[in-house]
Amino acid sequence: MTGIDAGQWADVAQRIGLGGAVTLILTIGLAIGLATRGPEFLKALNGFLETILAHRRESRRITEELERDRKRLEVEFEEKGIRRLEAPQDINP
Repeated sequence: MTGIDAGQWADVAQRIGLGGAVTLILTIGLAIGLATRGPEFLKALNGFLETILAHRRESRRITEELERDRKRLEVEFEEKGIRRLEAPQDINP
């Protein structure tokens, strides 16, 4: 032996397989990370979720605003007797 003892990790890795050993080590690392940096992680996650939710709210608000504007213009055009012109379907751009 070279003097470096791997301990029981080699036996554990052999029993649960390489994928299981990698998953176990990553899980232990995540647990340690959450224990030491939990509040910062939660703040970052909250910021990420807030960004996504703000995007969805704004997207929905803009869509509704455009729909209201389209209906308002449609009514105004109808009152003024302006009709929508349709482009011929056989024109190739």
